[in-house]
Amino acid sequence: MGAALAAWLLYFPILQADFVYDDKILLQDNLFIRSWDALWKSFTLPYWEMISERRYAAGYYRPLGTVMYTLLWHGGGGEAWIFHAASLLLHSATVMTLVLLAGRLGFPPMVAGAAGLYFALHGAQIQTVAWASASTYLLATWLSLMAVRAYLADKPASMALWLLPAMLAQEMAFGVAALLLASILWTWTGKRKSAAWLLLPAAVVCGLRVLAFDHWTAGFAQPSNFAILGFSFGEQLAISLSLVAKYLGFLFWPWPHAPFRPLRLDYGAASLERGLPALLGLLLLIAGAIWWLKQSRRSPAKGIACGLLLFPLLTVLNLGSLGQFPFEERFLYLPAAGFCLGLAAVAAGLFANRESSPQRIRIATAVLLLLALLQGAFAWNPVSHWQNEEAFYRWARQSSPNAVMSYLGQAGLLQQQVQEMPADDPRRQQKLDNAMYVLRQAQDIDRRKYYVTPTDWNLLHAAVGNTLVLGGEARLAFDFYEALLMHDPLAPENNHGMATALGTQALQDLAQGRLEQARDGFQKALGYYEKALAGDPSLASAWLGKGNCLVNLGKVQEGLPFLEKAYSLEPDDEVVLLNLVRVFGQTGRFQKAGQFLREFLDRHPGDPEVSLELGKLHSMQGEEWLAQGKTEEGLASFRRSIPYFETCLEADPYHPEALLGLGRALAFQREFQKALPLLQKAFMIAPEDERQAMVLASVYVELGQWETAAQVLEEHLANQPNSPRKAEMEAQIKALREAAQ
Repeated sequence: MGAALAAWLLYFPILQADFVYDDKILLQDNLFIRSWDALWKSFTLPYWEMISERRYAAGYYRPLGTVMYTLLWHGGGGEAWIFHAASLLLHSATVMTLVLLAGRLGFPPMVAGAAGLYFALHGAQIQTVAWASASTYLLATWLSLMAVRAYLADKPASMALWLLPAMLAQEMAFGVAALLLASILWTWTGKRKSAAWLLLPAAVVCGLRVLAFDHWTAGFAQPSNFAILGFSFGEQLAISLSLVAKYLGFLFWPWPHAPFRPLRLDYGAASLERGLPALLGLLLLIAGAIWWLKQSRRSPAKGIACGLLLFPLLTVLNLGSLGQFPFEERFLYLPAAGFCLGLAAVAAGLFANRESSPQRIRIATAVLLLLALLQGAFAWNPVSHWQNEEAFYRWARQSSPNAVMSYLGQAGLLQQQVQEMPADDPRRQQKLDNAMYVLRQAQDIDRRKYYVTPTDWNLLHAAVGNTLVLGGEARLAFDFYEALLMHDPLAPENNHGMATALGTQALQDLAQGRLEQARDGFQKALGYYEKALAGDPSLASAWLGKGNCLVNLGKVQEGLPFLEKAYSLEPDDEVVLLNLVRVFGQTGRFQKAGQFLREFLDRHPGDPEVSLELGKLHSMQGEEWLAQGKTEEGLASFRRSIPYFETCLEADPYHPEALLGLGRALAFQREFQKALPLLQKAFMIAPEDERQAMVLASVYVELGQWETAAQVLEEHLANQPNSPRKAEMEAQIKALREAAQ
């Protein structure tokens, strides 16, 4: 319990952490896990296909992990804390299971507890525990250790029942299955029935994988990504063997930490930088295998500790799983269990052929406790890097300066912040400049030395184009994307970027009265959106753009299904929702629009922009009913708008639209004294806004303050001297002054 408590103390801050990196697509925005159907559909498809067929990768099949995500999403309403709480609970359960396993292996209680503490605080565990998406590694390790305990207790049925879900949670559990099978075949001491039981979960998993991958190889024979780059089999094997040495070295010294470690392309198999680690990895595997074969018959403790360390690492030799970032710290979570058991046993002299003395055990315990505390002290700061995306990508740029992903994430955050700012916010340009600076740094990465995937390189250029569009440089963005499309005309990101640039320019033309140019721009943008969707039908923003283009071309009914499709892909995207409900409002479908807005607010209570939109929707409906002579219904609709405008003003007391909306609603209720200060504040913020001026002037008229109403209209014209209604307003001013006399 003490070791598990220490794990809680170290990782407790992650309960307040947000989603970071792949958490966004796997957990936060993953529509698949929001449906209860995922509980059984996850067994019918490869892991990454729950996101998109384009994310198909490396033969991963982790249905139990997806089931866990689904249950957690529904249990916590999609909030990050419940995923982090599950990670912390699984880590604690694994720690306690490791302590119990050590006891089963014959470790004295003090040594077993110290081994558990060392595992709990080991620096190699940080990524696995702090990153919500890595919880499949935690689940598989806990289940695997339970299977090992059942094996040692000579309970073959229990062993199979624990091993089956472990193999369905994460691929490294196959290493434990191989360890147990090798132990049974090699020792062959009264465990013959165990071999048959062990084959049962393996057969079930292989059968499910054959169905999911729709191929007899069951996803185990995926082609290597590096073969496409021209790496020979020998070079790929050298990379895998060098990883074994690096992983074992990281267990001894788990620093420095880095989220991304891109593959070096300038190291050949015969180079010292790759050849020496590869040779070392090969020698370590051979030495470990020989030692295991010699010692495992004599001592289960020796065999299990060594086997848990080495057998899961054999999955690294699967060349098809080599990726852009070959070294991943989370791969060490299961091997770390064997490492900590082995280190504790060596320190206590348990591998010697004689009984350890009490003094040796006390010294070993003290040493392990000291090492564990040092690990925990050094791990405290790295845990904070996983608190939120801003901290994560700031750390990524420092620790992984040669990974494009570090810069893409940082620039994406800046772009998102810009999109959430008002158009006249002076901070927009500074953030756009910062985003462009970050992207320029990414472009400076030497692609001859560091592997950058074609997808990431396209995303980098798309991010540059998006930054130009956000900065109002639509023409420049158009030229930029045109050059990209010459090199890769089918890339969804490039086509989407070109469509966005054309659509943005068309909106500018429309605002300035250049109707023919605007129409031509929207038509061209439609073509590029269709090409983007042909390459990636999961691009919600492309469906949104296509729908908006049709709406701007006056084809509202044609555009509406595409907006609904975008919403079905991104139901928690505020921008998608607002675009959809505004079109519903334009077509008079107020009830449908209100339904979507209320559903969103049920999931995101108090969202200011959606609350504002719902308030405006009730106001629009109220105006329509009043125009139809339905006074009672119209006034009731305005009353329903009031709490939504108030919610928006709680978040931003100076929001001009919310001030105007609330003031108008109160004015329709004849509560002019309450409405007046709200409308005055709104007019002070935006005196050039005609609506603000007209509504405020009308309230002054209702209060009999004719001269003040005239002054409001005069001030508006002073701020908007080219108003198309200037002559009409001047006539109103004259009439108001005459009435005042």
